[in-house]
Amino acid sequence: MECAPPTCYQTCLKYKPRLDKRCVRMTSGFVENTAFSGLFSYGVDCRFEPWAKIECLFNPVGFYPRKIRRLDRISRGLSRLVLWLAIKIRFISPTLRLTRALKKIMNKWFFRKRINPLKFEAFVLECYSPENEPFQLHMQCDHEEKLLSLRSFQIVPGFNYYVIPFSEFKLSHTKARIFLFPENDRPCRLVFTWLDFVRFKPTIQAAEKVKCVVWDLDNTIWQGVLIEDGADGVRLNQQAIDTIRQLDQRGVVHTIVSKNTYQEAWSVLEKFGLSEYFIYPAINWGAKSENIKELASRINLGLDSFAVVDDSPQERAEIAFMLPMVRLYSDKKIAQLPSLPEFDIPVTEMSVKRRQSYLTQMKREEIQTKFSDDYDAFLRSLEIKMEIFQPEKEAEIKRGYELLQRSNQLNLSTRLYSLDEYNDLLSSDEILCYAFRCWDKFGDYGIVGFISIALEDIPRIQDLVISCRIAQKHVEHALIYWVSQKLKQEGYHNLLAHLIISKRNGPLVAVFQDLPFIVIEENNKSILYKIPDLDQVEDEHIITTTFKELNDENHH
Repeated sequence: MECAPPTCYQTCLKYKPRLDKRCVRMTSGFVENTAFSGLFSYGVDCRFEPWAKIECLFNPVGFYPRKIRRLDRISRGLSRLVLWLAIKIRFISPTLRLTRALKKIMNKWFFRKRINPLKFEAFVLECYSPENEPFQLHMQCDHEEKLLSLRSFQIVPGFNYYVIPFSEFKLSHTKARIFLFPENDRPCRLVFTWLDFVRFKPTIQAAEKVKCVVWDLDNTIWQGVLIEDGADGVRLNQQAIDTIRQLDQRGVVHTIVSKNTYQEAWSVLEKFGLSEYFIYPAINWGAKSENIKELASRINLGLDSFAVVDDSPQERAEIAFMLPMVRLYSDKKIAQLPSLPEFDIPVTEMSVKRRQSYLTQMKREEIQTKFSDDYDAFLRSLEIKMEIFQPEKEAEIKRGYELLQRSNQLNLSTRLYSLDEYNDLLSSDEILCYAFRCWDKFGDYGIVGFISIALEDIPRIQDLVISCRIAQKHVEHALIYWVSQKLKQEGYHNLLAHLIISKRNGPLVAVFQDLPFIVIEENNKSILYKIPDLDQVEDEHIITTTFKELNDENHH
């Protein structure tokens, strides 16, 4: 953008003419860089000359990303054609602005479909800086020479990401101007991948209860910044430690996602005696949302059951943008967490051991790497044992209820029972109810599942819930084999299972596809499965199964 055109062209030593005789302020203009992608399949490569600015009018027009990408392809095609024509006829008029005429036409079209600007929720800036040093990038909004807002972004070498609430810009005027420029008019290069006001998708609802808390380190777990203050300069945040210990007793697991050097940060946690509280820590310089997604996959928990505690508003905004189903808390809320309803989880024998079970699982995964692609051989090496029993003791009954309330990904009916309904289920003469516990050579998984079978003309699995910690270890296969043998002894030949489809129990669909069930009815709400012949169910000989009679000894 020009500083005082056109009078300055004659006197300014920095004047560089473009084809239309205006001054060059962006070297080569805005250049597509296909090595990057964001909103579009390319980044916009900008080389700022001294005094260069990116300027635009605030336009309260919103489009879905798919539509704006399609419009972008059309716009770029037309722009290339118009630019080619402008170059061809420049000998007639070197100042002919065909491209500007095209932009005016397109802007008028964009303004035809307006959206109230107050419906925008945030401004997203994502860019890559190849510069060697950090610098400030300023953003100014004004209307009729009146300053509406001015803020700065700290641009560091590499990737930068900011999400700023729309309300901070005070943009109530459709003709407000927006300027973006480097500090001190410094020459620099930036590749933008997102640079726009946005409205987020409707919020994906978080799960009722939190199962995993993701902690930041600097100014959250401890006071101070490790990279600046050093290992001896940071102090533990006692509120955070007390909260972690309280929630750990309730079965909420904890992990770390922090931008630090792993060995240095982990050694500080070990020094403070806290390393045993955190499973699968992700201490690196990557985007926190990506680390959280990978963590959810590793521990087999839905992202909607995660919560993040982080002192940085920018980091919380990045997670909110990428993972809207994750709960977010600032460091100021740490002491309040145990009293919030999403952390009001009944304490059971199993919940107290939950963290230890994950730590044991980490040891199993170390062993698994030695078995390459032979997953069944790995499972057999674990020597997994499963004991099936009818819940009788108070702790067993309580654990079964907890599984029905908490296990969402591996839940057949997704039904939430009241305590009275659950007790009626256990006492019914027409329904068989079993729980099952597992252990292997590394440790005890505890009670990991519950199944109820309605004894109708064809028996029907009414409820089946399995803890995610035992998922993908073929426990389901061993359980169905045991159930089929039990039903055959009672004179039955078939078995039904009615799966209610939810947003979270997709993994159970995959389990049933791997079992000897066939689909006999299906719609967008449920699937009715059937084993037409119980003799078809075979024992994989991976898990050793026993049944414990009420007040009796174990029987195979």
